[in-house]
Amino acid sequence: MITATRAIVLKHFKYAENSIICKIYTEELGIKSYIISNLRSKKAQNKISWYQPLTLLDLIVYNKENKQLHHIKEACCSEPLKTIHNHVFKSSMALFVAEILLKSIKEEEANAVQFAFVRQFIKTLDSADAHFADYHLVFMLHLTQYLGFYPKIESYQERSYFDMIEGKFVQKQPLHTTCMEPELSAFLHLLLLADYNNTAHLQINGKIRQQLLEKIIIFYKTHLEGIGNIYSAEVLKMVFNQ
Repeated sequence: MITATRAIVLKHFKYAENSIICKIYTEELGIKSYIISNLRSKKAQNKISWYQPLTLLDLIVYNKENKQLHHIKEACCSEPLKTIHNHVFKSSMALFVAEILLKSIKEEEANAVQFAFVRQFIKTLDSADAHFADYHLVFMLHLTQYLGFYPKIESYQERSYFDMIEGKFVQKQPLHTTCMEPELSAFLHLLLLADYNNTAHLQINGKIRQQLLEKIIIFYKTHLEGIGNIYSAEVLKMVFNQ
């Protein structure tokens, strides 16, 4: 079956001498693996940049059921990104977000609304001139709406703890350790209410940002079985702590 779809690149790795296998999040088919061959030619080398994390593509693909590896019939870069791949902070964030998507979205799951949410994040990050250091935190929290474990915002009260197992704010410290202390919970609540345009007003410093990132990753691991380690988180922390 031939399918036309918008797509977002998540990851690629070398396969054989002149090919790559690329994990791509598609609007119509969910996450699929595609083999891209013959990359030695001059024309193909110019297109290798299309397979950087979070690149936006328009694809026509061959989709065969029960196949793990698929082929692309036609591809074009629908909206070339201007800054993400040339900016050390943005490229580190792109790598991190791509890994989160790869490990949290089911491969065969197509969701047009979720896809639009991810696509809008990419365009917003690409166009941001400043004050984007917390974008990945807002993204992760709002992505949970589509993954099925969005925190219960209405449960928040001053000096409450965020119980990550229950996904809600509680007044008494839980008996388990999978929770956030009141100070961090207050910032979490602000992030849940924020959008990308007003994160600068949250005044989250580097230490708090790192703690929030670590806790939100634990929140993901608590609710998504088999997510494993998020390796790019360490790169992101190092870049933003320079």
